[in-house]
Amino acid sequence: SSTGSGSPTLPPKQVVAVLTAQESALAVFFTSIETPISRLECIKEARKSVRIAWIRKQMDYKIELISPEIKSEEESMKFVSAAHQELTFKAMTVVSNNITESSD
Repeated sequence: SSTGSGSPTLPPKQVVAVLTAQESALAVFFTSIETPISRLECIKEARKSVRIAWIRKQMDYKIELISPEIKSEEESMKFVSAAHQELTFKAMTVVSNNITESSD
């Protein structure tokens, strides 16, 4: 089926299922990004007090490994978040249109 604007819509149960799946994915991203961010902050903080060059070099290497992991998680989270917001907006528009049409 489609709305008056010509954009296809999903059946309500399917919309709810997709929104729920997206919310679950966002929760996983938020949880999974916390660990590398915490690890990165700990390493950076500990590095400040380390004076031995080879240990600092190992810490720098860890920082280089963790930073792209965080960036990748953030990009994935942005993508899922944007898709979730778009679908939520579309669902709200359809519900609003249905309410308006049923009150006429």
